Amino acid sequence: AVILYEDQEPHRIALVHSKADPPGPDGKEGKPEGDDLPGGGDEGEETLFETVMREVQEEAGIAIKHQEFEPLPGVSIKLPTIIGPYEDGAFVCEPKPWTTPFPNTVWTFLLEPLDNKLRKVSEVNETSRVMFATLEDILTAPLAIKKAGRVIIEENRAGIYFSTRKRIVAALHAAGKNFCELVPNLSELICKIKRDEVGDYVHDVLCGALQVAGYNVIVR
Repeated sequence: AVILYEDQEPHRIALVHSKADPPGPDGKEGKPEGDDLPGGGDEGEETLFETVMREVQEEAGIAIKHQEFEPLPGVSIKLPTIIGPYEDGAFVCEPKPWTTPFPNTVWTFLLEPLDNKLRKVSEVNETSRVMFATLEDILTAPLAIKKAGRVIIEENRAGIYFSTRKRIVAALHAAGKNFCELVPNLSELICKIKRDEVGDYVHDVLCGALQVAGYNVIVR
């Protein structure tokens, strides 16, 4: 979940610091520490919406603004408020057919918090702290993992995961958010943002936002 606090100026996004994963059954080291989005897998017969609301509460202590519907007598369904101009809301779907032992799909939702209160975090074995970062902070943060191909060459516990930054920008882009408003100094900041660290997609979205705003941007 990308949880956007629009009542703060500048707007902030909730991040959690993920602890390192334990080694896998094959002895390979798991994912190192780093800043991530709150989220996780479904449990049993949960819907996508039930999963994301539960995981955000358990990992970050944040309650999501939602509405309750009763499609059948005695059956209540909670649906989160998804930020976006589209009927289905703003979300990004990433199929991952190559994952083992089973293929999976990552859904990233842009959500609105119920309030500014932090509740009890129950998944303390997975996350060590909750942070609220501006998009500028997120775009300029160092990477938690730097790779050469598939080999990890550098780790930074204070860094952010590459996929986390991409999912944040993708969700904001899907919602039609104005990146020049989210990052007022984006025209100056773009020269400091490294394409190889943010990726082609993020860099192109930011350059596109500047071009729409009337800036003369040379995309390299």
